[in-house]
Amino acid sequence: MKIGEGAMPEPEGGAARYGGGVRSVLIVVSDLATHPDSAVGEIAARTGLPQSQVSTAVARLKEAGAVVTNPDPAERTPPP
Repeated sequence: MKIGEGAMPEPEGGAARYGGGVRSVLIVVSDLATHPDSAVGEIAARTGLPQSQVSTAVARLKEAGAVVTNPDPAERTPPP
């Protein structure tokens, strides 16, 4: 077993539910430890991971109860 595989359980519904591996999750959680309250784009810029991998890693961490996410107010669309 590689370090981290046991710490990040397989997502409900199997590994195919989320692409990417434990490596991306560990990189993202490491970045979040030093930069809490970061947007996905900010994490991607700092880590060099594609934004899609960061989003997938954040979704896995959220499902595991390791992070709480909030919508970015800057990305909200005004009501019609």
